[in-house]
Amino acid sequence: MRAGPLVVLGDGIYAASLGAALQARGSAVVVRAAADVRREGCAGLVAPRPAALVLDLMAARRDDFALLRLLRAEPGLRGVPLIVSAQGTPGGDLGTLDRQLTALGATPLLDPHDVEAILDIADAHQKRVA
Repeated sequence: MRAGPLVVLGDGIYAASLGAALQARGSAVVVRAAADVRREGCAGLVAPRPAALVLDLMAARRDDFALLRLLRAEPGLRGVPLIVSAQGTPGGDLGTLDRQLTALGATPLLDPHDVEAILDIADAHQKRVA
């Protein structure tokens, strides 16, 4: 059992459907609109401490990855895995995307609904810090 919820950040149907899929697998899930986090900051994401943050690439890319930098700058989220789900890139340049996300401390997930991969990443992190 994970110590905290999985937090899904996105906009619209993506976040809702991924959140529902993770809940169906027995995970505690909090779904937040990325626009709300941009506007209000990260304070509402810190407690309870998330097992992982899952962010939709389209939400992440707005404002040139400013949301990723905001999440990484929040002291209360330090060490929380940040998974960015992306189904490719507009130009198909996966290498560049991978380097950008890795530089921001994020784990790219190229299948946006790979629920098992999300759970595996969160579980692996929990084992490392336990």
